[in-house]
Amino acid sequence: MVQLWSKYDGVIAEQKEIMDFNKLWSMHLKSPAFTKLSERLKIDKLKGAKKILPVFGHIKVDNIKPEHIRRYWTYEASKVKCNLITSYLICQLLLVGAMSEVTAK
Repeated sequence: MVQLWSKYDGVIAEQKEIMDFNKLWSMHLKSPAFTKLSERLKIDKLKGAKKILPVFGHIKVDNIKPEHIRRYWTYEASKVKCNLITSYLICQLLLVGAMSEVTAK
């Protein structure tokens, strides 16, 4: 019986969807939080995504740590909208953390 349950747990673990930043971004684009924004804000966020997604897009959301964001911010510090982009990234990560806590209950 123990072997059966361990096999079941293995199958479930394989089926679990991995949440990377690209998927999170796609979910955000479909969310009411994004669709209710003004057109100007949507354009700004999409421009910011062009810079963030190549860097963080492939990384699992759980693996993105503050030091990664800080390192990115330091690299992009000369750019005008770095603070906006970084704060947006942090907000998205906090949203995922809140969502995972809700679904875990």
